[in-house]
Amino acid sequence: MKRNVKYIRKEEFHKSDDFLKINRHIDTSLHLIQRLMDFNRQCLKEVDSALQVNKYIIDFRVDQFTHYHETLSALYYNCYSLKYVYDISAMMNFKKFDTTIGIALNSQTSYITFTGIVKMAGIFEFTRKKFEQEIKGEKYYSKVSEKYPKLGDSLQLLMDFRNTIHSNGHWGKKLPLEYKLQSRKVSIKEGEKILVEIWLLYKLIRDCIELGKLMALDNKPVFLRDTRLVSGGDRVVVLQRDKESVEKIFNSSNEPQ
Repeated sequence: MKRNVKYIRKEEFHKSDDFLKINRHIDTSLHLIQRLMDFNRQCLKEVDSALQVNKYIIDFRVDQFTHYHETLSALYYNCYSLKYVYDISAMMNFKKFDTTIGIALNSQTSYITFTGIVKMAGIFEFTRKKFEQEIKGEKYYSKVSEKYPKLGDSLQLLMDFRNTIHSNGHWGKKLPLEYKLQSRKVSIKEGEKILVEIWLLYKLIRDCIELGKLMALDNKPVFLRDTRLVSGGDRVVVLQRDKESVEKIFNSSNEPQ
C-alpha cells in the first residue's frame, strides 16, 4: 500500500521547526557521547598510570577501555548521520524502499539506542567474567556491587535493558522493572516496552565505565600473561614480573614437599 505522504523540499525541511528540534536532540546526544569518550580516556589514563602494563601484554583490565572507545566512536558517527536523514530517506525511496523521513529517523534512533545498550553491556559482561574467572572468584562481582551500590544498580539496569532485545524491547518478567527517568519514575510491567532516554543511557554507561575502572585498580592478573607477540604461529606467553609475584613464586618453590 502506497503511503499518503506530503513532499517537502530539502531546504524547507532543514529550516522547519521539526528538524530544528531533531537537530537539538542530536547535538545533545553528540555532546553526551563526547563526554563519555572523555571520561573513558580519563579512566584509561588512571588505570595505565597505576598498573603500568607493557603495551605488548594483553590485559583485559586495560583493554576494556579501548573497546568502550571504539563503540562510543561508532555511536557518535551513527548519531551524526541523523543530521542527513533527509538524504538517507530520499536515497532509500530512490532504491524502491518504502519509507518516510519520520520512519527512517525513528528506525535509526532505535537502532543506535539498542546497539549502544548491547555493545556496552557486552563489553562489561566479558570483562566482569574475566575478573571473576581469572582473579577474584565467582563472588567477587557481588562484593563489588555491594561496595559500590549506585554503580552496581546502573550495571544491572543496563543488563535488564539488554535482556529485552530478543523481545523487541519488551519487559519479560513478572516483577515490574522500576527506574527513574530525568523527569519521573517509571514502572514497566510484563509485556510493556521499556522507556530509554539519552540522559539515562549516558548515566548508565558512565557508571559502568567507572565500575570497570574501580575493578581494574582492585585487581592483579594471573602470573601467566598472553601477549600480542607471535613466534612460529603461536602466541607468546610471559610471566608477570612484579616484585610481589616473584616473591610468591620463590616462596612456593622453597616450601617442603
